[in-house]
Amino acid sequence: MLGKIVTVPDKILSGAQSFGYGPASKLVVLVNHLRNDGLWVDFWGQESALNFAETNLAGGGTILSGEPLASLDPALYRAVLTVMDPRLAAWGYYHNLPVLAVDSLYWFWDWSQLAHEQARIDNLLSYHKAHTSLAELVSSIEALPPHVQQYATHSMASQSLIQHYPGGQQDESINDRLRLVKVGPIVDTKYRKKVKRDTLLVSLSGMLSPLVSRGDADVYMKLVLELLDPVLSALPVSVTPIFTVNPALLQAAKAIFGEAAVTMDHSTFLKTLNRSLAVLAPAGITTLYECLAYETPMLFLPEQHDGHFSNYDRLARLTATKTEFRAMFPEGLLGYHAVLERRDRPKTYVKALYTMYRGLLTHPEEHLFALLKDQLSEPLLRVVRGGAYNALAESQKTFAELSFGHLSSPLEETSAYFRAHFAQPSAVL
Repeated sequence: MLGKIVTVPDKILSGAQSFGYGPASKLVVLVNHLRNDGLWVDFWGQESALNFAETNLAGGGTILSGEPLASLDPALYRAVLTVMDPRLAAWGYYHNLPVLAVDSLYWFWDWSQLAHEQARIDNLLSYHKAHTSLAELVSSIEALPPHVQQYATHSMASQSLIQHYPGGQQDESINDRLRLVKVGPIVDTKYRKKVKRDTLLVSLSGMLSPLVSRGDADVYMKLVLELLDPVLSALPVSVTPIFTVNPALLQAAKAIFGEAAVTMDHSTFLKTLNRSLAVLAPAGITTLYECLAYETPMLFLPEQHDGHFSNYDRLARLTATKTEFRAMFPEGLLGYHAVLERRDRPKTYVKALYTMYRGLLTHPEEHLFALLKDQLSEPLLRVVRGGAYNALAESQKTFAELSFGHLSSPLEETSAYFRAHFAQPSAVL
C-alpha cells in the first residue's frame, strides 16, 4: 500500500554543549542567522548553554527550558542542529532526523586511540538505535571518554561543519569516515563599524564548567585583578575598564572589581568589543576569533582550564619562533613557566592549576607572579597609551587573513544544509 504524505513543520531543534559559553555562542550566531533567514528554530539545553540562549537568542523560535529531551516529539521537527552536544545528536539520530553537527574544537579532541575503536563505537550507536531506547543510546555515549563522545556526535551526524583552527588536524583515517565540511570562524560581524575606541575590555567568559567551580572562579578573578593592577592604576581617565562575567558570578565579581564588573548579552559584548582598545581574555577560540573579526588586539590571560594552553601553544608553533608569536599575541599563561601534573587528565590538571593560583595569591612576591604581570602589563600599557594599537592590530589582522581567507562561510553552509533538506518532501508514512 502506498504511504500517505504527512506534512511536518519546517522546524529545527537546536542545542549546544553546556561548557562555558563557547559552544552556546556559536549556536546563537547560527540560530539567529537561520531565524533571520525565515526558518523556525527551537532551542533545547541546560545550565550555561540555556543561560546564554535565554539572553541572546532573537525571536523566531521557542526556548525549551524545562522539558526532558526524551519527551520532545520528533514529529514536530524536520532536522537537528547541535553544537558539540552529543545528547541532541543522539536524539535526532535515534528519530531518523537529519543532524547537522557544528564543532569549533574538532582539531582539539584526543582521538589518538580511536583508530582501533571507530568500528566498535559506530556499531554500538547503530545497535542502540535499532534495538534499545533513546535513554540507553544516550547512556552508552555518556559512558565514553568526553573527547570520544564528540566522535560519536560526528558519527551520528548527517553532516558536520568543523571550524578551522590553524595548525590543528585529526588523522585522515578518522576524517574519511565522517561527513566533514571545513569552515571559517563562526562570528557575528554585524556590529563592526568605525567608532572611537575608549574601553579596556576584560572578558572572563563563562568560567563555570564541569571542571571549574565557583570557588575556583573566585580565585581566578582575584588573580586577574592582581595581575592587571599595574595597568589599571595607570589607565588614562579617557579609558574605561570593563570586566564582563557570567551572570551567576556577578555578585562575587562586584566584590572584587567593583562597579567595573558587568554582565552583557552577546550583542552588547560585540558592540563593546568594537570600541575597545584591547581585550584581555583566556585563550578561548571564540573570543580570539571575535577579536580578529573586529580588529581589536587581544592579550591572553592565564588559563582557566586545560584547553587554554594548548589553544595558544598550537598557534605559537606555526611561527618561526614562539617568541615571534608571543610578540604578536602577548600572554600571561602559566603553562610556559610551570609543569602541571597529568595534562592528559583534565580534572587533575585543572585542580593543579587552581592550586598554583591559590599559591600565587598567597605569595604575590614570587618571581613567577612578577613575570606574568610584566608579560601582560608592558604591551598593554603601550596599547592603552596609544603607542602600539595600530602595530598590534595590524599584525593580528595579517595573521587572520592568512589563516582564514580561503575558507567558506559557516553561515552560508548552515543555511544551504537546511534549505536543501526543507526542499525535500516532509515525510512518507
